[in-house]
Amino acid sequence: MLSKNKDIYSILSEKHGLHKSVVSIICNHPFVFAARRIPDLDDEKSLMFIYLFKIRLKNRFKTKKRITYEQRKEKRSINDESSESI
Repeated sequence: MLSKNKDIYSILSEKHGLHKSVVSIICNHPFVFAARRIPDLDDEKSLMFIYLFKIRLKNRFKTKKRITYEQRKEKRSINDESSESI
């Protein structure tokens, strides 16, 4: 049974003989990669997080991804301007 005081990085670093910072980078890499890829408007490929889940763009948004994103951005800016004027 795992102790509640130990974190997963230290357990994995002991098990594999790696430094804790290396284990942390390896574990967090898929999420850092996804954070860089998701905002890219020209990329419509699916993202697979192995053993977890898959993120894919719905077919109805594939051709309209850029337009939809820009429209939402405009709506946010309009809403921000109206809330500031109140």
